[in-house]
Amino acid sequence: MALADLQRYRYGGLAARVLEENPTLAVGALEGLASDFGVNRAYAEGAEAAFRASEEGLKAAVNTYATKYFEARNDCLIDELFNFYDSDFVRSYIGDVKTDKLKAEVNKFSGEKLTDINGKIKKAKYILDGKKNNVTYSATEIKDAEDTLEKYKKATIVMGVVEEVYFERLRATASENVSKHSLNKLADEI
Repeated sequence: MALADLQRYRYGGLAARVLEENPTLAVGALEGLASDFGVNRAYAEGAEAAFRASEEGLKAAVNTYATKYFEARNDCLIDELFNFYDSDFVRSYIGDVKTDKLKAEVNKFSGEKLTDINGKIKKAKYILDGKKNNVTYSATEIKDAEDTLEKYKKATIVMGVVEEVYFERLRATASENVSKHSLNKLADEI
């Protein structure tokens, strides 16, 4: 179910990423979401008008769908996430050999959720930051924290980059939605 929801709410994740820098693009992302849902065009136009008219309404919609996306993402295993991104674009960008190399790095942690890995990294950083701030940790705790960061470093970098590129690809579709809206509005006003 998590992968289906990841696919279903992907534009919600994009909308959250772009909302502050470009609210209009966030509306375009929500249009992509409505399109993916197969929402009736007349209904979608009404929703779009509401998003454009109210900053609070836009933020609420983005929050709703972004939450669904990130809940699904957090429920996925790291190898499932990589496969999700791979099925969409990774191989088309860098080919089989290099994709398999990235996949092998991620598959070292097959069966672990990305959110759990990020939790371990956060804990390790907390310990290491404490060391810098003269909080006392044992040498074993510090070594374990350093080892944790090193252990997951490459896999989390891979996942960060593929997710970023994935959202950039979705961003193009959202931008296209915005452009269509702008051109239609301009043509209607002339």
